[in-house]
Amino acid sequence: MPNATFFNIDEEKQEKIISAAMKEFSAETYSNASIARIIKKAGIPRGSFYQYFEGIEDLYRYVLQIIADEKMAYLNPVLTLMEEGETFEILKGLYRAGIQFAKDHPKYAGIGNQLFKEKKAVRDQVTEGLTEKSIAFYEMIFQRGRDRGDIDPKADIQTAAYMAHILNLNLADSVLEGKENQNLMDHVEEYYERVEKMLYIFQEGLQNKKA
Repeated sequence: MPNATFFNIDEEKQEKIISAAMKEFSAETYSNASIARIIKKAGIPRGSFYQYFEGIEDLYRYVLQIIADEKMAYLNPVLTLMEEGETFEILKGLYRAGIQFAKDHPKYAGIGNQLFKEKKAVRDQVTEGLTEKSIAFYEMIFQRGRDRGDIDPKADIQTAAYMAHILNLNLADSVLEGKENQNLMDHVEEYYERVEKMLYIFQEGLQNKKA
């Protein structure tokens, strides 16, 4: 997270720095991103950058956190609208809403697309901390399903949530593997097909057959 100094500067300057960072991270992978280009776009000295952030990883994590928070705010109304829906239909709706979020925020989608190009070790490093939130989100959905009677009461919710998180991370990789065009937004229909297949497997394993 940024140092306290960052939050002491005016909001316009904060937004200018974050905007410059997002432009860089949507154009380059994390490994190829440059502090020099970011500070040039933001119009700040290098010394000021290090007063605000420990380094480029610190800034990158903060940008990912901003995107994650905005995405959750975007998805919450979907959850509310589907309050009475069946668990796996809700999950399908959330995946579709997630794609719509990416379409509505192309810069965020660009950052995600660049992240998919990184080696797994790098991705794990820069997304550390977001994993727990993702698993907790799936736990909440599955627990809600259990409370409604959709999910088998004998199913281990924590294990299911962890598996859903891992599969979700690798879903995009499975779609993009071997393709020259590595932009996920150009393969949306195939992505949806993979989502349907993944959720079918989950449904067969978790659904309360007695309900």
